[in-house]
Amino acid sequence: MGINSYLKAVSISTLETLQQDPGLTELFFAAQWLPEAPKWKKSYLQGEWCERAKEQAAQRFSTYSSLKQPFLDEWETPEADLHKYFDVLTFLLAGYVPGYILQPWTIPELRSNAELMQQSKTRDFAPFLLFMDSQWDGLPLVNALGAGTILNPNTRNNPNHSLVRYLSTEEVGNMLGGLLLLSEQRFRTRYKRESRKSAPVPLFDLSEEEELDWLTDYFRIIENYYSNTLRSEKALLLYLS
Repeated sequence: MGINSYLKAVSISTLETLQQDPGLTELFFAAQWLPEAPKWKKSYLQGEWCERAKEQAAQRFSTYSSLKQPFLDEWETPEADLHKYFDVLTFLLAGYVPGYILQPWTIPELRSNAELMQQSKTRDFAPFLLFMDSQWDGLPLVNALGAGTILNPNTRNNPNHSLVRYLSTEEVGNMLGGLLLLSEQRFRTRYKRESRKSAPVPLFDLSEEEELDWLTDYFRIIENYYSNTLRSEKALLLYLS
C-alpha cells in the first residue's frame, strides 16, 4: 500500500456546497461507497469489507439525506487515479518534487522565487498554478497535481484525513492550456534531458525507457481528464489518499 494521487471532477454547485461547509468534504467522499454508487457495478468488488463500507456510508447519510443524491451523482464521473507516480510526474510537469520543495533538485527558477519558497515551507506541494515560458526549457511549468486552494484546512494535522485542494473551471482551463503547450512529445523530451544529467534527482530513476512510456500514459490521462472537466464546465478536486 502507498499514497496515490487523484483528480476528481465536480459540479460547480457541489464545489460551492463544500466551500460553504468544508466539514462536508468527508461526506462527499463517503458517497462513492453508498450501495447505489457506480463503483459497485464492478463485479470484482465484493466480500465482507465491501458490505461494511456500504453500510457505513449509508449510515453517514442518515442525517444528510438532502445531499445523498447530489453527491452520489458526482461519482458517475470516476476519479483519475495516478497511483504512486505523483512525485515524478510533478517533477517533470512542474520542476519540483512534492515534500522536497526546498531541496537542490527543485529547478533554480522556483528556488530563486523567495515568496514562493516561503509559502512552500509548510506544504507538500508548491502553491502555484502555472509558469509560462520557464527558464528550465522555455516550456510551461504545469502544477497539474499540486495546485489549487485548500478546501479543508482543518484536516492538515490529522493523518486520517486527506487534504483536498480545488481548481475553479477557469483555473482548469488555464492548466489545460499549459498541458497542451507542454505536449506529450515535449514531456518525453524533458524526461530524456533530465535522465542524461550527471547528478539527477536521487529519489527516482529516470533512465528506463519503459518507465518513460508509463509516465507518458499518465501524462495523457491527466491531459484528457482536464480536457473533459473543462468541456463539462466543472471544477476539479486534487488530493492524495
